[in-house]
Amino acid sequence: MRSSRVAVLLFAFALAGGGVVACASILGIDDRSPYSPDASVEASGAEPGDAGPEADVVFADARQEGGTAPEADGGDGGGEAADAPPSDSAAESTSDAPGDAAADVVTADAPSCPDPCLLASGLNHPFLMTADSNNVYWTEFGDTLGSGNGSVKSCPASGCGAGGPTVLAQGLTNPRGVAVDAQYVYFATATYGGVTGAIWKCAVGGCSGIPVRLAAASIPFGVAVDSTSVYWVDNDNGTVNKVDKTDGGVTVLYDGGAYDDAGSTILEPGECIVDGPFLYLMDYSEDALRVSVTDGTITYLGSGFNQSVYGNYFGMTTDSANLYFGGNGIVLRSPKAAPDAGGTLVNGVAVPDGLQYDPASGMIYWSNYGTGSANDGTVGKFAPDGGGVQTLQASLVTPESVAVGDRYVYWISNGTLDLVNGGTVSSTGALWRTTK
Repeated sequence: MRSSRVAVLLFAFALAGGGVVACASILGIDDRSPYSPDASVEASGAEPGDAGPEADVVFADARQEGGTAPEADGGDGGGEAADAPPSDSAAESTSDAPGDAAADVVTADAPSCPDPCLLASGLNHPFLMTADSNNVYWTEFGDTLGSGNGSVKSCPASGCGAGGPTVLAQGLTNPRGVAVDAQYVYFATATYGGVTGAIWKCAVGGCSGIPVRLAAASIPFGVAVDSTSVYWVDNDNGTVNKVDKTDGGVTVLYDGGAYDDAGSTILEPGECIVDGPFLYLMDYSEDALRVSVTDGTITYLGSGFNQSVYGNYFGMTTDSANLYFGGNGIVLRSPKAAPDAGGTLVNGVAVPDGLQYDPASGMIYWSNYGTGSANDGTVGKFAPDGGGVQTLQASLVTPESVAVGDRYVYWISNGTLDLVNGGTVSSTGALWRTTK
């Protein structure tokens, strides 16, 4: 079934004479991040729960400027916690365009700020983002696998200001997912070498750079939160998990095994969202699924596999009636009340890696990474019925994720394209906004 397609595709490529590496590399698709889609290489035999928070995160005693990694033991992101928490602000240089400087670039929130407005640059492979009515939050993956210089940052919705982004945590091993509620920002770090991955929380106003560990994890990707629990999907072992906010009890909703009679499994899950009784997710097979948050029952909702292109991660969002999820060159919709195979709703969005429904405007906003060979990303919007499609900003550099606030749409650029080696250049990412 869905999982069998992976084996068939890989076998076909092997017969064609090519070595089997990451599917994205085989097909010439930029996987939009400095990590291997075969997430199992990250774990390196480490077992979740073997180490405490001190082994998982390096709390440096100052902002790392110029993308310089904090000292790490063998490049695995480990090390001892510093005596002082990181500074939440620092004086930074300014620039007219993203990616020009290694340090964070701050653009004031003023009517003179052009649209799109650059809020900060010099970000080190920003990955996923979220927003509330007051702030924008994002993760930065760091230089590469296990580099140990990832971070979680935030900026006020009105603009980052002269002090630059607030550093909620740094010295992290490859953080990806991030979610927020009224009190806390939740994020995930990865297992690599001797460092054990985990789910963390930090107060939205800051935690002096010292977040609280909620649960051990292998290589968590997407993170979501509701009123009672924090959820995550694990890119390494394919599990779906939740931890209770009150008692810290961890429940495995899906253990990574076959979930139907055809032997289908969830393969390297990516982004996820929680909405009422269900957690929605997409995996590396480009399948959209929902998982009951009470008993773990799994329902297949459709596939973003399109145009014979395989091996991407896409965004997801929901409104009161539907799930919307990305595919290759398309956005699909599946009704919540009667889930179907996900009919195509919008065409012409090359790589919809970010989707966000905005209750205020009733529109769904996208970020589109582009081809990965040119600055051809876009940010736009469409109505729940697929009408009113509008590109708000074009010719963008690697838009990686999108978030919506009261007045603005925000997106993060993963960084300047490296057309020689592939991927993007470290510490050239940026935070932008445009009016809704």
